Amino acid sequence: MSAEANKAVVREYIEQVWNEHRPDLVEKYMSEDFLHHDAPGITDRESAKNFIAAIMKAFPDYEISIEQEIAEGDLVVQRQIASGTQTGEFEFFGLPATGKQVSINGVYIFRVAGGKIAELWGTSDSLSMMQQLGVIPMPGTS
Repeated sequence: MSAEANKAVVREYIEQVWNEHRPDLVEKYMSEDFLHHDAPGITDRESAKNFIAAIMKAFPDYEISIEQEIAEGDLVVQRQIASGTQTGEFEFFGLPATGKQVSINGVYIFRVAGGKIAELWGTSDSLSMMQQLGVIPMPGTS
């Protein structure tokens, strides 16, 4: 597939699975042997689906905005901003609902093979998210 076709796969995945809140579509976009390199709790498609569902439960208005995108060969890189309001329990961090809005920057590298996402590397600003939720104080505050 071309770099442009790979970008289209990743954009559709973000729109359908994340922005339309459809973790049930993970199998459509991720290869059977999907591997996430940077998230200890996400080891395969099923754990990815469970993670996405938990995010949607904690942040029912969760949405990802793709700010920049670069593709070469089978790799697609995106700089994203995810936002949402935590109105449900955030079980991965054991946080009860705070009612607070967050905006989280992240950078992700997707490897696309056979029209599906085969591998994912990435990072997001979890510290900033925890500060926005009030769990960790902002610098200079007590």
